[in-house]
Amino acid sequence: MDRRKLSSMLKELRNLAEELEGREMSASLIRHYNNFLSIAKKEGYIEDEGLFFEATDKTGASEIFVDAALLGKYLMAAEKEKHYEITLESGKLEEMEQKIRIKELEIEEKRLAQQEAELAIEAEELEKQAEELKKRKIEIRIDK
Repeated sequence: MDRRKLSSMLKELRNLAEELEGREMSASLIRHYNNFLSIAKKEGYIEDEGLFFEATDKTGASEIFVDAALLGKYLMAAEKEKHYEITLESGKLEEMEQKIRIKELEIEEKRLAQQEAELAIEAEELEKQAEELKKRKIEIRIDK
């Protein structure tokens, strides 16, 4: 059972406990609270074992109300922290992707600059060859 669903069930249990306050305690209320607590522990939603305890036959409705409310809030706070961590990780991932893209652009810019330098050298050599051909053409005209 996910945290939100479990928290929602605890909220309903809390509401039922509030309605039963002052009346004879329902065994079903205790059983359900203990079941929800067991699920939360089994799923690893509760990190500190000393925070929440099982209800007993002597546990009153007001205690179930408080315990269910606290456990529900604990679960939702952990869910919000988890969401916040995911949001932070997502932000870090986007930041890393941007840095990678910037590096890729820098590499591409260097590659293009190198190509430009190579083409400039090639163009210079072609200009020299063209000058040589012009000189030969002039020399050939003179010989006639």
